[in-house]
Amino acid sequence: TDEPTTAPTDEPTEPTAPVSVGGELKSLASPLESDAQALAADASGSISALRIDDTTTYFTPQPTAAARLLTTSATLTEATTTGVRVQGSGFAPNEVVTAAVGDAADAVAIPGVQFRADADGNVSGTIVLPADLVDSAGTYVLGLVGLSSGQTATTTLTVTADAATAPVAVPVPGTATFTG
Repeated sequence: TDEPTTAPTDEPTEPTAPVSVGGELKSLASPLESDAQALAADASGSISALRIDDTTTYFTPQPTAAARLLTTSATLTEATTTGVRVQGSGFAPNEVVTAAVGDAADAVAIPGVQFRADADGNVSGTIVLPADLVDSAGTYVLGLVGLSSGQTATTTLTVTADAATAPVAVPVPGTATFTG
């Protein structure tokens, strides 16, 4: 028969080796630790790794995407011809990020708009909004979607009506008669 060499206890035991956290060695004490299990915590105190026997599993925190417009309003003509500048963060490094526009309940992908996130997961660029999706003044939701991470971020754009333009004077040929 196989008998354990030591009797199990409910008391925590020290890990067999110190755990490296952010470049500094720490011995962690936790009720979950035993000679077969060790936990490593990151600077926030969250569990970042779990070791069972000779296998260590590392946990990567899920990023939270964010988006912002450099200008939160644009005229209808500006939005559909020159575009709006957007910045995003919290995407996976080097992933493709697409854009969508719509109202709070429904958004449509903007064809041909793709950004590549940098090594830190940031994107920036100009998005020209399709005139068939943004056809009147109002409030629109602009979204960024990471294709590999599934991260989404939204921001609000206010589209205003174009300023009224004065009619252009057109010369009329003919003879003018003055009285008076």
